[in-house]
Amino acid sequence: DGYLDADQDGVPDSEQAGDAAEQADISTYWFNFGNSPFLAFLFYQTIFALAASLFVYVEPVSGGSGIPEVKCFLNGIDLPRIVRLKTLVCKVVGVTFSVAAGLPVGKEGPMVHSGSV
Repeated sequence: DGYLDADQDGVPDSEQAGDAAEQADISTYWFNFGNSPFLAFLFYQTIFALAASLFVYVEPVSGGSGIPEVKCFLNGIDLPRIVRLKTLVCKVVGVTFSVAAGLPVGKEGPMVHSGSV
């Protein structure tokens, strides 16, 4: 009668498409990771972690917390490239990708380093 939903998918049986060709089949796409959500999660987390490590490769000073470097700079010790715009950009983008990858990144250290620039 159209009111009941026999297969419990949230769509009343009267509104479902009768033709199977109208519905998209996810197994035909190349990005389905073998219909495994875990493999998709693992793939994207790995890509984000590699992107974060690429920014540390570009500017090695941007790696780590940043608090010891800022303390040394404030005490008069000359550390090269510690307060440059390139370091700030690499730090912000690297921390963003690290958080997106699910890595345990603290928020205090990068904020202190970014604030000192």
